[in-house]
Amino acid sequence: MLTAAERPSALAAAFPQQREHLFNQGQPVARLAAAGIPAGKVRTIDDVYGWEQTLSQGLVIDVDHATLGPLSIPGPPLRFFAAGPDGETETTRRDHRPPPVLGGDGEAIRAWLAGATDGVPEPAEENADDGHPT
Repeated sequence: MLTAAERPSALAAAFPQQREHLFNQGQPVARLAAAGIPAGKVRTIDDVYGWEQTLSQGLVIDVDHATLGPLSIPGPPLRFFAAGPDGETETTRRDHRPPPVLGGDGEAIRAWLAGATDGVPEPAEENADDGHPT
């Protein structure tokens, strides 16, 4: 493995031509690795959300939107666990709501800002069954 001080020279040696040469050669990650420089593929958004690991980790969730119908949206980036006598139990919240429709909560928000208490919908229940506050 190269030191941080050695990497710029190795990079210049691995890619002696201008930037266009780097992208036209097709295998920059392999060339960097051969030069002893740690590198990895930069994924596009489509690559990330189609990647099996992303799906298996629950990082994409399906919700039913009021106007758009079924949607796949980013899921929670963190997972939570509670220790128990039989090991850990995942407590990550799984009941996700779809994005709001434009103006869907406007009346309730304006009433709340005005200090009204009658007829204002209550926020989501605190400490739902998943054990996490909303």
